[in-house]
Amino acid sequence: MPGAWSRYRDGGGSCSVADQVLTEAEKAARAKAEKEALAAKKAEKERIEAEIRADRDMFNAVKSTAKEEKPEAAPKLLIRLRYAVDGKKGRKPLEVDGTPSTVSLFHFYQAIEEQFHVAPPKQILQPADESTFPVEPRAEALPAYNSFSSMEAFPSLEALGVRNGQEIFLSVNEAPAAPAVKPSSPRVATPSLPPGGEDPAYAPGPAEPPAVQPVQPVQPPVRPPQPAQPAQPAPTPPTAPKPAGASSSVRYSDEHKLKFLWRSIEEKKLALTKARELREYNEVQRVRESPETDRLAALLLWQTGEQEFYCRMKADLDRAVGLQPVKEFIVQRLRDAAGRHVLKEGKQPRRHVLISGAFGVGKHVAAELIGRLFGLLNNQLVAQVRVGSKVRLAAWQDPKNRGALLSKNDVGIVTEEMPHGSPEPLKVKGPSGRVGNYRADELVAEQDLLNTITELKDLLDPKTGKLRVADRSCFYMRLGGALTEQDAEILEQVLDVGSVVIMAGPPEVVEANMQLSAFRRRQPDLLTLPTLSVNDVANLIAMEVEKRGYEGVGEGDVGTRQLITVLEHIVAQRFDEKLIREKNGHLARDVLDLAISRKNDRTWQESLDSAERFRLTPMDFGLDVLTAEQRERRMREVEAEVAQLVGWGSEEDVGSARQFFSQLRRQLGQAPRGSGWSAAACGGAGALQGALHMPRALWVSANPGSGRETFVRLATCFLRAAGAISREEVTWVDAQEIGDKGDPTELIAARMAAAEHGCLAIKDVDALVDSREAVRALAAALGNVDGAGSGTTLFVVLGTQQGLARIARMEPALEARFPTTVQIPDFLATELVQFMEISASRLPSGALAFEDQLAPRLAEHLIEVYGGGGQGKELGERGNLALARRLLQRAVQNRITRLFNSIQEGESPNDTPESEHLTKEDFEVGAPIGEGREQKDAIDEEVGNLIGMTKAKEWFAQVRQKVAFVEQTGTRSDLRVCLNIIITGNPGTGKTTFARLLARFFHTYGVLPKDSFVEKNGLELKAEFMGGTAPRVKAAVQEAMGGCLFLDEAYALMDSAAGVGGAGDAFSQEALRTLLTEVENHRTNLMVVLAGYKEKMGRLMRAEEGLARRFPNRLHLDDYTPAELGEICEMCARHRHQREFEPGLREKLEKHIENFYWRDIAQQNAGLSVNLTEKALDRQIVRIVSKYPEAFAQMSRIAGTASAPSDGPSLMRQRSGVSIQQVKAEVAVFTAADFGIEERPTMGDPEMRKRVQQEVERLTGMANVKAFFKELSRTVAFVERGGDPRVLQTSLNLRLTGNPGTGKTTVARLIGRYLYAHGVLPRDTFVERNALALKGQFVGQTAPTVAEAVRDAMGGCLFIDEAYALADRGGDKFSGEVIRTLLTEVENHRTGLLVVLAGYADKMDVLMDADPGLRRRFSLVLQLEDYSPEELAEICEHAAQDRFNLIFAPGLVDALAQHIRSQHGSEISQHNGGLAVTLAERAFRRLATRLGDPQSQQAVSGRQCRELIAEDFLIGLPQEALRKTRPPDLPSPGGETGRARQPKRTRPAWQEAVGSLAREMAQELLRGMEGAMDDPLDEDMPGDSGPSADRVKAVAKAVAKGKNRERPKEEVKEEEKLPQQEGEKVVEEMSTLDALECLGLCPANFEWFELNVVRTMFVWDASMPTRPPTPSDIK
Repeated sequence: MPGAWSRYRDGGGSCSVADQVLTEAEKAARAKAEKEALAAKKAEKERIEAEIRADRDMFNAVKSTAKEEKPEAAPKLLIRLRYAVDGKKGRKPLEVDGTPSTVSLFHFYQAIEEQFHVAPPKQILQPADESTFPVEPRAEALPAYNSFSSMEAFPSLEALGVRNGQEIFLSVNEAPAAPAVKPSSPRVATPSLPPGGEDPAYAPGPAEPPAVQPVQPVQPPVRPPQPAQPAQPAPTPPTAPKPAGASSSVRYSDEHKLKFLWRSIEEKKLALTKARELREYNEVQRVRESPETDRLAALLLWQTGEQEFYCRMKADLDRAVGLQPVKEFIVQRLRDAAGRHVLKEGKQPRRHVLISGAFGVGKHVAAELIGRLFGLLNNQLVAQVRVGSKVRLAAWQDPKNRGALLSKNDVGIVTEEMPHGSPEPLKVKGPSGRVGNYRADELVAEQDLLNTITELKDLLDPKTGKLRVADRSCFYMRLGGALTEQDAEILEQVLDVGSVVIMAGPPEVVEANMQLSAFRRRQPDLLTLPTLSVNDVANLIAMEVEKRGYEGVGEGDVGTRQLITVLEHIVAQRFDEKLIREKNGHLARDVLDLAISRKNDRTWQESLDSAERFRLTPMDFGLDVLTAEQRERRMREVEAEVAQLVGWGSEEDVGSARQFFSQLRRQLGQAPRGSGWSAAACGGAGALQGALHMPRALWVSANPGSGRETFVRLATCFLRAAGAISREEVTWVDAQEIGDKGDPTELIAARMAAAEHGCLAIKDVDALVDSREAVRALAAALGNVDGAGSGTTLFVVLGTQQGLARIARMEPALEARFPTTVQIPDFLATELVQFMEISASRLPSGALAFEDQLAPRLAEHLIEVYGGGGQGKELGERGNLALARRLLQRAVQNRITRLFNSIQEGESPNDTPESEHLTKEDFEVGAPIGEGREQKDAIDEEVGNLIGMTKAKEWFAQVRQKVAFVEQTGTRSDLRVCLNIIITGNPGTGKTTFARLLARFFHTYGVLPKDSFVEKNGLELKAEFMGGTAPRVKAAVQEAMGGCLFLDEAYALMDSAAGVGGAGDAFSQEALRTLLTEVENHRTNLMVVLAGYKEKMGRLMRAEEGLARRFPNRLHLDDYTPAELGEICEMCARHRHQREFEPGLREKLEKHIENFYWRDIAQQNAGLSVNLTEKALDRQIVRIVSKYPEAFAQMSRIAGTASAPSDGPSLMRQRSGVSIQQVKAEVAVFTAADFGIEERPTMGDPEMRKRVQQEVERLTGMANVKAFFKELSRTVAFVERGGDPRVLQTSLNLRLTGNPGTGKTTVARLIGRYLYAHGVLPRDTFVERNALALKGQFVGQTAPTVAEAVRDAMGGCLFIDEAYALADRGGDKFSGEVIRTLLTEVENHRTGLLVVLAGYADKMDVLMDADPGLRRRFSLVLQLEDYSPEELAEICEHAAQDRFNLIFAPGLVDALAQHIRSQHGSEISQHNGGLAVTLAERAFRRLATRLGDPQSQQAVSGRQCRELIAEDFLIGLPQEALRKTRPPDLPSPGGETGRARQPKRTRPAWQEAVGSLAREMAQELLRGMEGAMDDPLDEDMPGDSGPSADRVKAVAKAVAKGKNRERPKEEVKEEEKLPQQEGEKVVEEMSTLDALECLGLCPANFEWFELNVVRTMFVWDASMPTRPPTPSDIK
């Protein structure tokens, strides 16, 4: 907004000299004259509007009564014109609609303007003198356009003697228009006056001194313009007398009136513009007369034009807003240039300029001012009108109204120059985009002192890449990112030619570019522009208002300080400082644009020349203001409404709501008052001082339903009327929303911005008691409340008294910011009755009154039923006024029912006085407790239909007795007791169903007031972030208030890593604490039910001691018996599927469930009955469809055809011999077969049994395993043939022992599938875990890991491989925890889970000895023996066939068995079945090698590629060949390795050292073994502490000495030698075990060391006796 930045007034008013010398009498006379002129103008306006309305009414009347005939052609007035316009002459006919009597002279002027584009004031019309030849114009012209003051004053053409067809001469008045005032915009340059002439629009001024040096004149001095005078009408020339009635026949359209009024508007705007130019001239004159100007002009040897340019620039600089760094920079540069010029130090050094500033602070305006400075210092002030230059119109307006639509204040661009000789050679493009042609003397060129570029590359020639910058130029570029080194080179080249670049951008961009190399070599001038203040924005708006031609805003006129004050108040009321800092100067433009739009909408019905169109009001800026009368009336309305309300205490009660409004009125009466919006807008002491002492922060403690919202609304209205706030809008914020949704600081800031100058009310602030972060954010956000910086916003915090007290303790600073406290008490019973009586008298359907003595009896009824006491606390918990509204609504409904019943009985309700009254029966005073008898009987029947639940039925009976007692005695308070209960039971026992029925039962019998059941899970009460849990719990409690809150799996509130019963996480503790608090606060108004499993709920009760006191009632629901489950099946079939049981089915089903589903009862209970019934439904459908296949097959075919008749299915049943009644009868009955009950049941899956039996038969060897499977098969057959099924309800846990490769995992998998296929296990699940995987990584993780593995395998098989690892070498505390947890889980699921422990036989015995309970729970042992060579050969054949589809050659199996016995006999115990698989794989590779000749082209096919022969297994080869072909991982029969000895290679030094160390270690070990050569090495034997300990000590010392001996001999630092010496001492002084631990060794590794390391150091021979080696055997 360059124009806005360049207009600034210093606040001083301006007036002419004539105004200063006027006397008071003259001023009064002038004011009276102006008032009379305004009244006359208003009367004239009303007369014109009346005539227009009359004409419009007459036109409508004529139009409605016109006959439906073809209208005649409208008459035409033809005038022959002889014109001489723009140097062109000619003749042209002009047609005008109408006749000479109906066409006025105004219409004629407008028609000529449309035809020839000549403004009416410039037209000269002279009728032709037809008496001469050739025809000449008459001397007398028609009256001039400007000679008439109004449109109605124009006469008709007939009155002027003009007739149809007359010839008239048209010429143009070429008198020069008065030149305009010279502009003073930063971008406007004033041209020199034409030689020999003087601008007549300016008053003569003092003569300019002669120039010191002859230079080209640039700009003459500005002379003060004369204030615009209203146009004086020229004397009306004598005209011919008008014929009677001629003027009344002339009609003026709206378009004609708009054209006439538009010219008056232009004249008014012209006068305002000239007044503005006069004020700008005075500012320029002030600069011209300042001593600093004379000093600079003398020192810098300025000529007249240069001095005048400086004066204009300095005036614009003083008017600029917020550019203080730029002002100081320009003044400093001018003074520096003057100093250098005096001392002849040369020109100033060129430096680039960096302007840093936020959005909208005026960076571009600052660049323009600096560009003008450089232009002044570089003597580049001459501007010419040429193609590409910016131009303005020299005159005030374009008399020809050409296409470019230029004016004095519009800037255009010269786009093209026409050929020489054209009358208007310059084509100019205006701001609207349209183009017009002008002469050079009609335009004023602007100096192009600042050239705008988009990037620095624009300064280079695109072809040559060289700089194309003229000397002493100034460029402007907007910085949008980081500059490059290429840009740095361009900047240096620009400085070399004496030019500069002004760069502007945001602070972060400017700071980042300060590290550019060009700026490090030549430091640029850095100017940092500050953000704008409220006063700055107000000044910008004021300048823009003045520029756009408005008279002022409100009572502030342009050019006065009062306008700035009004706008400051508007900006401060409407916008906060944050928004001002974000938008800065752009905010001023947006605000004014919106205000103008509102003004145009407000003045739409006003006349075009109305004074309201030229003045803005505060309401246009969105500021709602009230007059003193409106404010007083609004406050009285609020006080009257408060007086009519019930409750709220009295005016004497300190802190009550009534006392609050009374105190406001007293304070307002003591304070001085303003006299309207203008006082507040202008910052007067009236309204503003009266509003400053008003409270703007309220701390309101009240329960819901006590009128909190009404109080906030009335307080907002009263304070708005008092002037403390500006808006009556209330922005409500739920405190729970602050704690739940994201960052509370951001949320509160957003709500405060929305409630600016209004009211921000935060309700239910109790929800923040568990969110300290939200409370702190609220206190920080309201830090300036009730202070000087709080503006005019009212803040209200609402909550209960307890909640506000807790928040005050959490954050004392928050309460300190709310000095005004209002407490709204709960309503008493009498107040609620009074409220209901008043509300009944104001019902929309008709006023109702209370019957006599109803009010006291109703108050007693409320106290009995809902409590209340003396303070109404329990009524407050019931909802206060919400309870009263519900009771009144119910009473009205009961009255309608009562009157309807009386009408049914034949009575007339209007005859009885009770028809317009509410009676005690309507309010159910003295009515029985709870619902009606029908509802009670229905709920009793539902309770009686419960299956099982004997204890629950007894509890229901006790409640019935208690309600009956209260009904007889009338003491209803006996029912207000704690009803909270804990319900425990296994899954499917009906905990949720029972809780729902319990809530309905209590409501039906009047114990609970609401029939609401809110179901939540324990995990649902936990939030995702801290501080969100408590609001969730409170929300659930409030939702269920008066009814039942059911928390399923309540123990989830205390879940932790250690299991239920632990301390729980922070969310769990917050949820449980909040729940206990809410339960205690609503002990009798809410029933809370905690449900879950008995064991876990017991742990929860032990973990939180407060639960036992707040939940006094307990109920455990036992598992259903098989008989009860059968009954549930029958009920489910009857009510859900409309099926009945056949006779005796329920007894059969009971026995069936007991025998085959006994393990599912504890996990499913009633769910088992539902599942069995649904499966029976599926079996029934299959049974019936298979029984009548033909009928249903035909039905299916007919249903599949599109053209099947509607009775097709019934016809097909008749053809098949089956009636529909027979099918329906069978469908309606469940049989034993539908539930899978058979005489001889088949257990498991028959198909799977066959497959598993085949796998068992294919097992090789394993006679004891096959016997085990046979035993299981016979046991299942015993049950299937009618034996007792409980024989299968025994533990099958077993141990599988055997060497590696004996098939322990395979057998375990097969056992699991075998038991599932025979129906012993319910699930085909096999979970395999390694024993070490069951250990946790830290304390407390082991037990959950074991429990998780058991849960995964439940109903199937859990296989624990290498189970002996749990007790290996004594085990550790993690192993013990695994064993204990495993024993517990195995015992708890003795018959529902198969657990198999697998491992080596000797080590499994060690495991069994680790805990006595292991042998008892794993009593069954299956020992898997090693395979014989024959069995391995058979396994090899099976592996080759199953895996590779290979066959053995005849006799190969026997040969392979002999081969295994001779060559691999010593490996069987280590490999077993793995050896057979390995042999098969290698035989397959040898087969491929044998047949894969690369030279052969014959395809490999047939039997030969699938048949393995003896050669493939190396059978029959000599011993030497066997050694050559033996794989590297299989030892030779004699003990030698099969690897070929590699040639000896030179080893590195470190390997030699390690080898030497190993040899010495072996020698030390063997010396310790010499005394015990005949004893076996067994470290685990108790009491063996002699040789074994010596060996350990010997090895430890050998290792230590070997390390020191073989250490590299290089020189080391002194600090590196110390650990070596300490290491030697450690070996000598510490025990052997400690030394080994210090060396990083473990005694358990010595067995491996003796078997591996030592053996590699010896040279063994097959002939050597089996004995331990001696030191001499070492290499």
